[in-house]
Amino acid sequence: MAPSTPSGRGPADVRIGEAGAPEPSPASPGSPFRLLVAADFTARSSRGALETGDALAARATVPVDLDTLDEALSRWQPEVEVPFDGEKKARLRFRELDDFHPDRVFDRVPGFAGLREASEALAARPARPRVGAEILGRILEGASEEEVPPEPVDTAAGAMTDRMRTLLRHPAVRGLEAAWRGVDFLVRRLELDGDLSIHLLDLSREEVEADLGGSSDLAATALHRILVEKTVGTPGGEPWGALVLLHDFGSAPRDLAVLWRLAQVSSRAKTPVLAGASARLIGCESLAETPDPRDWAREPGLADAWDSLRSVPEARWIGLALPRILLRLPYGGQTEPLETFEFEELSDPPAHDEYLWGSAALAPALLLGEAFLADGWDLRPGQAQEIGGLPLPFEEHDGQKAAKPCAETTMTLKGAEEIGSLGLMPLLTIKGTDVVRLGIFQSIAHPHAQLAGRWKG
Repeated sequence: MAPSTPSGRGPADVRIGEAGAPEPSPASPGSPFRLLVAADFTARSSRGALETGDALAARATVPVDLDTLDEALSRWQPEVEVPFDGEKKARLRFRELDDFHPDRVFDRVPGFAGLREASEALAARPARPRVGAEILGRILEGASEEEVPPEPVDTAAGAMTDRMRTLLRHPAVRGLEAAWRGVDFLVRRLELDGDLSIHLLDLSREEVEADLGGSSDLAATALHRILVEKTVGTPGGEPWGALVLLHDFGSAPRDLAVLWRLAQVSSRAKTPVLAGASARLIGCESLAETPDPRDWAREPGLADAWDSLRSVPEARWIGLALPRILLRLPYGGQTEPLETFEFEELSDPPAHDEYLWGSAALAPALLLGEAFLADGWDLRPGQAQEIGGLPLPFEEHDGQKAAKPCAETTMTLKGAEEIGSLGLMPLLTIKGTDVVRLGIFQSIAHPHAQLAGRWKG
């Protein structure tokens, strides 16, 4: 039977439904709320590095707050190697969050210094006036005005821009920056103390799949040892308040088989999992490109696998959200100018994926943390639903400036209801503002159920 659609409450309140409560699993009085945030914090997937078994199970979790974020980054010192100039490669090592800034990248990659020197030397030379006859001659030879060769100084400046864009947009750099800025998003917004804390686990998407899919014995997996044996399986051990996976799930049926195994582990660990959802679960490749639910068409094989996953008892321990949220403004003269050279990160016109998008799981994780700060373990998931102060860039379309939605697209209530009916948590941008709202805080389970956890609300 198809999942039922929760009823909406109207434009004034974008909550699109109330989820049924799970069986209670209350925390002990005075228990801390520990968020475990897992991502590829060392860019291991870009190097093909993959560990399972004992090596993965032995990985330490690292506590982090606003004051120690750079210490955590320096501890791991992730390094990536990316193409820079033809066959040449640039090696980038990150020891603090500011190392992702283009000014830092510029200073650390030797090739940029040569380009800047060439640009400055050319700029200092007296400009050779272009004789009108020369330009007209070029045009008569078949070249358009646009094809008239640019001045050398323009070419050097353009080369700096092109190469910086290449570095910043490389998947390894982009993924690493999104992971660390996602953590920064949480530690800046949550008041972390002895009761609420954030811990990091270096865990790539490939390792999740290899670990959970590599053994028929769930207890033999590294994630079972990390989440279960070291917490509820140890006298005096405390479960994690939630596992926040900065990875997306749902692009293929195999993806959902991995998620089912993860749900089994999380139910044993009494630890709910928050992660991002692939737009393919709702029937499109990108919500930014296909925001109208009338254009969505679910893939039969994927839809069947999703519906099967939603029906298992452990499904109430998994919560998936979409779309992604914007983590920073793009670099440029009108937003975040550089000190080293004039640089525009975005193309003209800008492409959607040129922005730095972060996992949608960050939003429910933040709201869960805020709810705990307000009410402790008496919290009710969904009591906080609004996040403000997000980056708000503007784009020009047909001569008119408009705010870029900070959750990828301007979603209608109809779209949010459709997403909610499929067991996902929709993030809605309030049009023209820096605010997003979580339409419903729920698990993926069908019939609809609140995300399971140790809270009492």
